[in-house]
Amino acid sequence: MPARMRMITKLAITAIVAIAGGAVLIGASFANASHYRMVDQLVHGGFEGWSDKELKVHGLVEPGSIRLKVVQQQTARTFVLAMNGQKRRVFYQGPVPDAFNDNSEIIATGALVRAATEPLGDAFAVRADSEHGWVLDATALTAKCPAHYSDQPPTAGSAKF
Repeated sequence: MPARMRMITKLAITAIVAIAGGAVLIGASFANASHYRMVDQLVHGGFEGWSDKELKVHGLVEPGSIRLKVVQQQTARTFVLAMNGQKRRVFYQGPVPDAFNDNSEIIATGALVRAATEPLGDAFAVRADSEHGWVLDATALTAKCPAHYSDQPPTAGSAKF
């Protein structure tokens, strides 16, 4: 085999391996992607397409909606996330951020499930209804930092250490 033919063969094999490796990396990143939606975007877009995907839902905790209960020796919570008049009920078991309370800005990570199939729904006596036919079965909660920072730049001597 002439030297030129060997070089072309090596280049072709290298190109095939590089393309295949890139395709594997891109496919893996899409397979593990988490989708992010505000509550109102989620409600307006419909729920059926999200039932088998991990989803991050962003909204404000509706005042008075937080309910606590001990289920199987773990603290469980249900609350309603709201944004621009749209709402979605969330069920969660586990620790919550310190800033978790009424009106706090929360990102709940989990999967959308039909309310009738949510195991914690029975514990809280929450039934499926027209407003909450789909609920978020959350695996993690993240609190957004409150907007307590001033628009004014710091002045000399105002920094505290």
